[in-house]
Amino acid sequence: MNLISVIIPCFNSGSTIMETISSVKKQTYNNIEIIVVDDGSNEKKTLQILKKVEGIKLVRQKNLGLPSARNTGIKYANGKYILPLDADDTLHEDALKTMYATLKKNKSKKFVFSNILLKGQRKGLIKKKYNFFNQLFVNNLPYCILFPKAIWKEMGGYDETMVNGFEDWEFNIHLGKKGFHGVCVNEALFCYLVNENGMLLSKSIKQYGQIWSYIQKKHNDLYSVRKILKICKNWRINEPINVNYFYFILIILFKILPLNLFNIIIINLLKTKNILRGIIKK
Repeated sequence: MNLISVIIPCFNSGSTIMETISSVKKQTYNNIEIIVVDDGSNEKKTLQILKKVEGIKLVRQKNLGLPSARNTGIKYANGKYILPLDADDTLHEDALKTMYATLKKNKSKKFVFSNILLKGQRKGLIKKKYNFFNQLFVNNLPYCILFPKAIWKEMGGYDETMVNGFEDWEFNIHLGKKGFHGVCVNEALFCYLVNENGMLLSKSIKQYGQIWSYIQKKHNDLYSVRKILKICKNWRINEPINVNYFYFILIILFKILPLNLFNIIIINLLKTKNILRGIIKK
């Protein structure tokens, strides 16, 4: 069994991080290292916990943001495989065992993820699946994926300029662009804490248009009309035709509307019709 490094960035997460670490220590997969990256925490409770907690590798850095903290943790990782986990989320005890086995079974896939169990201010189950076409338009995949460290290195890591969120969205698009596609375990192995003060609801969604614009410019070869149609043709078999139409409507609205108005539409879709439930993540 290969070593898996679980990377946990921490910024003032003293109220939740022990539950997160505990969920990793309880894994039925027994070849794990836990790396906690203290991203410049200044909260007394957090600093006391990080000083005393056992069974982890602690790395400290000044406050540079989540993508930087993830990259730092992965640089220090000894594992062949990496799993990012935020300091307020948890894993089912069989998560790593099941995800690792799934990745080994599906030789053509380069990473694996699972359905999402929500806790906190929103509860329920989000069923996921992999579709690269959909991923170009909405953040459909969880950040919590199991992948080989080698492909992180090949891509240059997470984009550290994306301090306002959705760095995982760009990372997963980049994976697909390189031909690294994923597979979903049809079980809820990852538990995500929904919090109005979290990055998704307090910051990222409100800047959805600006962040998506940045992603499109960074990967402009994916967003030409010809390329989008080609990708749609390759992946549409996995979706009803009306779902594909929705994504084309979404990009048309993005092109014609001011970004602030486009952001309002995204927020309302998320809150009312649940069309974009797949983007419920940090």
